[in-house]
Amino acid sequence: MRSVLAYLSCFAGIVLFGGGCVSGLRSVKYAEHVVAYDVDSHVLEKMEKRLPLELVEIIHLTEKQVPDSLIIGYIKQEQTIYQLTSDHVTMLTSRGVSKTVVDYLLTTPAENALRPLSPMFYPP
Repeated sequence: MRSVLAYLSCFAGIVLFGGGCVSGLRSVKYAEHVVAYDVDSHVLEKMEKRLPLELVEIIHLTEKQVPDSLIIGYIKQEQTIYQLTSDHVTMLTSRGVSKTVVDYLLTTPAENALRPLSPMFYPP
């Protein structure tokens, strides 16, 4: 019952906040939404502090069945830039990360082209 309520809560949050799309002044507390998926405390703490997620943490969220919309919404809100190699893409897909999330990660340099690139390179 708890997981159904948590799921409905997450779904309501996604609907209310436009599917993870964040307007200029609105800030979604994604950590509050992913807690229902039994996510490891270190990942929750990073999300509460609004820190960039490493690829291994994105894999963890996927393994915990966090919806793509929440993962992408968090990355989009935090304006994290990922510079993925083909090895990264292979690793992510082999670990179950959806094509939707991988495709979004591949677009982050272009989406944030006006921001200076930070080194978001994580070896496979």
